[in-house]
Amino acid sequence: MKKLLIILICFALLAASAVAEVTPLVGEALPEFTFDTTDGAAVSVSELLTTKDLVVLNIFASWCPPCRAEFPEMERVYQDHGDRMEIVAVSGDPDDTLEMIADYKAELGLSFPMGLGTDIADYVQLEAYPTTLVVDKRGIIGYFQLGAFATEAQFRGLIDYFLSERYDGTAPGVFNVYVCDKDGEPVPGAVVQFCDAACRLYTSDADGIITFTGKPARYSLHIQSVPEGYGYDPSFEAVSDGSGEWAIIELAKE
Repeated sequence: MKKLLIILICFALLAASAVAEVTPLVGEALPEFTFDTTDGAAVSVSELLTTKDLVVLNIFASWCPPCRAEFPEMERVYQDHGDRMEIVAVSGDPDDTLEMIADYKAELGLSFPMGLGTDIADYVQLEAYPTTLVVDKRGIIGYFQLGAFATEAQFRGLIDYFLSERYDGTAPGVFNVYVCDKDGEPVPGAVVQFCDAACRLYTSDADGIITFTGKPARYSLHIQSVPEGYGYDPSFEAVSDGSGEWAIIELAKE
């Protein structure tokens, strides 16, 4: 008998529709803030939106390890979309200085504006660093992220959604799918289809992760293909329930 191989697909839905009442600030207009940056300029989100379609306002602290980890990932996305979006990273720590942030920025090789934003704490209740707000062309906060993004793909998918024709002012839901074997080891290269009114294909990365960002809805998930050595049932289907809880689906190979 062939050894059974199991793929576990665990998907979490962080749908904005399911958490709208407790998600802070989403749907609100961002008040006017002006931030001093390391290059000596003063920037405001409203000014940036006169030429950009999207502004990502990241609130960090120089001592914060998750901030340091996600900035290079944000930089890569910024390099791809800097013509349409801007990132402004401001420290909310009163002990940080512009000189410290300038050294920090140079050390990490970041090109987007960085500076001080301690006044933002009067508006955003900072429960963790980093905290990220995505502000759309209308100046409306479309997404609020407490803590670092799990992967570059999660951040990239979010930006792609806001810059796409799919975005109509509706705050997105973020789906994280983890594909792994029976021992919990990641399985890269599995192709999963997400369907609501339309269907889209996503492939698990080297960490076995798929991130899908879209309008809050009930999505059906279908496995389209898996790497050699794994099997799947073509009739398999899972449906996200919008609860934000994890689900585990086991598939075996004969």
